[in-house]
Amino acid sequence: MIGISCLNKRYVVELYNKRVLELLKENQQHPIFEDRWANVQGFMVEADTVSGAVEQANMLYPKDDGFVITRVSAVEA
Repeated sequence: MIGISCLNKRYVVELYNKRVLELLKENQQHPIFEDRWANVQGFMVEADTVSGAVEQANMLYPKDDGFVITRVSAVEA
């Protein structure tokens, strides 16, 4: 039997938090998110499509919390 994850592709999703960045520019800190979120952070997800990778990223890092996706790249096997 083939597992679902074997059928998915791997993507690197890069994003930052615009609220953290704005606060740091004013020499303030976000009450929840670390300062590192002012810079682009990357993580890997498995999905069938780029849209699926974006959907996963948005569930983990919601736009409403200030997260902005800057790039989604397929990882070559």
